[in-house]
Amino acid sequence: MPITRDSDGWSDVTPDTDSGDRYVYVSAAGSDSNDGLSTGSPKLTVAAGVAALRTGRSDQCLLRRGDTFTATVSINKSGRDADNPMVVLGAYGTTTDPRPIVTGGVRLQSGSNLVFQSIDFRNNDSLTGCIYAQNNALGLQGSNILIEDCIARNYDQAFGQAYCFTSGSGVPGGTYWNNITIRRSTAVDSDGFHGQGLFADAYGGQLTLEDFTLINCGTNDSQSHCVYIDKAVATASTPIITRVLCWPNYPTTPNVSTTSEGVKSRQGAIMSDCHMAWCAIGFAIGTTDGDGSNDFTALGTVQAKVENCIVTNACGLTTPSAYGYGAWLLGIEGTGNYLRNCGFINTLSTADDIAWLTLIRWNATATGGQIDNLSMSGNVAYNAGKFVVGDLPTNYSNLVFSNNKIRMSTSFTPLIEHYQNTSQNSIFVERQNNSLWSGNPNTATWISAPANGNLTAYGATSAGSAGAGLPDPARTYTGYLASIGTTVANESAAHAHIRTQLIAQRRYAWDDNYTCTAINDWFRAGLGIDTLGGVVTPTVTAPSYYLETVGAR
Repeated sequence: MPITRDSDGWSDVTPDTDSGDRYVYVSAAGSDSNDGLSTGSPKLTVAAGVAALRTGRSDQCLLRRGDTFTATVSINKSGRDADNPMVVLGAYGTTTDPRPIVTGGVRLQSGSNLVFQSIDFRNNDSLTGCIYAQNNALGLQGSNILIEDCIARNYDQAFGQAYCFTSGSGVPGGTYWNNITIRRSTAVDSDGFHGQGLFADAYGGQLTLEDFTLINCGTNDSQSHCVYIDKAVATASTPIITRVLCWPNYPTTPNVSTTSEGVKSRQGAIMSDCHMAWCAIGFAIGTTDGDGSNDFTALGTVQAKVENCIVTNACGLTTPSAYGYGAWLLGIEGTGNYLRNCGFINTLSTADDIAWLTLIRWNATATGGQIDNLSMSGNVAYNAGKFVVGDLPTNYSNLVFSNNKIRMSTSFTPLIEHYQNTSQNSIFVERQNNSLWSGNPNTATWISAPANGNLTAYGATSAGSAGAGLPDPARTYTGYLASIGTTVANESAAHAHIRTQLIAQRRYAWDDNYTCTAINDWFRAGLGIDTLGGVVTPTVTAPSYYLETVGAR
């Protein structure tokens, strides 16, 4: 196989030299008059290296590690096939040297079977993203795109998206991008007007995000998000989002939009072991309009399968009464949906009026978009607001709310806010073994719900205190660093240190202490949620792109 995976989980891509495919080398010490076919005769510029790639081949353009280039190139080429892709930009040289820097980026206009690997992209205002795939309604499209071990820095101008896959104007004429994987990569400081770390719309096939870190992305306005997955077409699968860390800047100023999500995926999500902090909303999964009228084409079935995620300090802002939601689930349909074994910590606004979980659908005139067949179990919310079942009285069915713990360290009530009318008792097929506690001793006010306004209706038992049954719920990032032998003065210093380490992650310099699994396990253990332990190696389901299947269990 031309593509294999090494023992540390990185993709090794080799050209099909038996068929005459080749490497093209580019170095700051090279010359464009060279043929570029050996390290002793490299090209000088990225443009010349990319121009030497031949469409329909598994050629590779490799930049020397430690070198810096300025380039803005357009791509309209394809690799041989999914098993023999073209490496548009990759790296060669001493592995202890840093990734080659490309100041500028790539305009991907069309092309399939393409790889971008081990590049440090930096903004020069020539593009609004390091890899910006936009067909501009010209009928251009592509499939099988792999981005691995890349970092995109400072794509912070208006409409800046560090990584972007879009049709440019809706989903015209069936133009879309198929089968996109971003893994073990980073986006940092993509925080301009309508900015995102990743923006994807008009996609088909599979969209997979894996071990993807987004820092200070999507913090500027109401349409800014770390990850924003918008439009899809009928051939699209539910996005797979695994070990994605969304972490806007530590909140020293009120600069985070009140509706900025860590992950916003209108097309649903299969999401596991992700970590969100200092987002106004940790994650929002599902549609806001069941009929697709809100500027996107919804999948026929929008599902949510979410487990083992941690949301901390949702809101975390200095602005009074700003958002502080752990999760929104909107318009979830089909079967087998779940939210399980997730932890929500300190997801509060200054108004103490926000929720760790909200089920909602906004458009009363839309058809579909209801919340069906959703099991919420094994979740822990500590100092994290209430559970809200909101909006319309007829758009829920087959809900399970069991074995959850809601712990409020203040006198906050209600802990469950249920807006359904008295005819809707049947929406819950199971509600038992939940444990609630609030500093307000009046348990009769802990649940606000017509026809369901008592604790026994939710199988709830009152805990003795906010921390009852939770080993160490008030864990911090300072504490996490201490657990791995690093001492810092306070949470601000912890944030700065972890940010630096996350940005430094790359192939040949990877530290398992700064991954979602390691950080999440620290918080899971404090909340009494089973830990995953170590690094979770994805299951290989597509040899070329190593998609993880979480599964509909």
